[in-house]
Amino acid sequence: MIRTHRPSRWLVPLGIGVVTALVFLPALRYDFQRAWDDGPYLLFNAHLLHWDWWFMLTSVAFGHLMPLTWLTWTVDAHLWGGWAAPWHAENVGLHAANAILVYLIAARLTSSRLAAVTTALLFGVHPMRIESVAWISERKDVLSGLFFLLSILTYLRYVAADARRRWTWYALSLLCFVGGAMSKAIVVVLPVFLLLIDWAILKRRAWIEKAPYVLIAGIVSELAFWAMRVGIHNELPWATVGLGPRLLHMAYSHVYYIWRSVWPSRFSHMIEYTYVPSLDQMQYPIAVAVVGLTVLALWRLGRPGLTAAALAYAVAVLPQSGLFQNGNQLVGNRYSYLACLPLALLVGFGGAAVSRRWPRLVPVSLTGVVLALIVVTQVALPIWRDSETLWTYSADSEPDCTVCQDWAGIFAYRRGDLLATERYFKRAIPVSLDTNFPRYERYWGLGRVLEEQGKYEEAAAILRVYLVSVPTAYRDYPHEQWHLRDAEVRLARLDVQIQDLR
Repeated sequence: MIRTHRPSRWLVPLGIGVVTALVFLPALRYDFQRAWDDGPYLLFNAHLLHWDWWFMLTSVAFGHLMPLTWLTWTVDAHLWGGWAAPWHAENVGLHAANAILVYLIAARLTSSRLAAVTTALLFGVHPMRIESVAWISERKDVLSGLFFLLSILTYLRYVAADARRRWTWYALSLLCFVGGAMSKAIVVVLPVFLLLIDWAILKRRAWIEKAPYVLIAGIVSELAFWAMRVGIHNELPWATVGLGPRLLHMAYSHVYYIWRSVWPSRFSHMIEYTYVPSLDQMQYPIAVAVVGLTVLALWRLGRPGLTAAALAYAVAVLPQSGLFQNGNQLVGNRYSYLACLPLALLVGFGGAAVSRRWPRLVPVSLTGVVLALIVVTQVALPIWRDSETLWTYSADSEPDCTVCQDWAGIFAYRRGDLLATERYFKRAIPVSLDTNFPRYERYWGLGRVLEEQGKYEEAAAILRVYLVSVPTAYRDYPHEQWHLRDAEVRLARLDVQIQDLR
């Protein structure tokens, strides 16, 4: 009698990890983002050249307290130095491991392998993961995600374990939660996820056992606000933008990540907070209407699974939705890393339920969706090849992003393309003047580029505009004073050259 063997139960999750890693494998050929956070975070940070444990434990550089993330970067700096490939490989490996964990969690929450595979692949290969995986500075996303998912998985083991082992799993879950919090503070949403899993799927009520999670989340939240205030000074003042615009921003953020998950098409790394949100800008009243209709629909349907997924998503988006605006980004695709997990679970579970009626159509359709996402990811991934490619793409795809125009113009200038430099600077100036934080020295940059092209009269006109446009309050800044003095010297020289040509 021939004895048959069932495939190993690890074959499917390992396959998911391999597929996820292969999708992001091209990132290993990419450089550091030297003209963005990779420069100050990693390449020009002397602390990484030493085992500076005090720095790792206490640093709030760039507004984050993340000892474990700093530890991984310190190890990489000692092992690989300026060779970018292994740094990227670690990000890809962590993300592939996270895709496996998503499968294991989904498999425990449902008896359907189809649901688990769909959920894991939607999470793993989606183009919205590109920022978190291909950008080395977002190691904090994939590392905190690893501990976040491990905490959920060990919690599920705790719920299912017998009395002798269950508290070991509980302790491991708490330990993983602490590890996530030491990687990035966004994991503070974990207690809400666990409560919603209990309510909607496990059908249990266990409030007391969540107390340690809530305590840890409270401490980490307080430390995160402190780190943001002390470590980086780019918070949006409440005196400048009040509650109304922030609520509009929140509504837009919650709609944005769902829409881009359904239709991934906006891959700029910098979607700038250019204008203060208002009802005059159509995207905001539309977002408010969508949020309102969604809440009404969830209330009328009364489906615990749908409600739990929506609440988990909303809570995960909330810390980075604009209520406590920090930085010059309106939204960022990287913020979807944990927030879109409930959406992937919802699609996976829904697909499994529908497949009972159409057992052939649904798996084929889901396979087509996953393949389409892989294609989009492969097309969009090379945007992250190097700093010049990244900023140039963002400048061309986001014409209202002033900082994108600045950097694209700088790279165009470095390669000697003065016409492109002129185009980028001219695009940035009118947008910049309408924002809360105008950059008047952009006039100076445009004047210099026009002068180098021999367009003396245009250059002189732009420099005159610059000299009269800078408000009194800005003239005390050292960098503005330097530009103003240089503009006066250039303008005097240009006047002589113009007279000679006449």
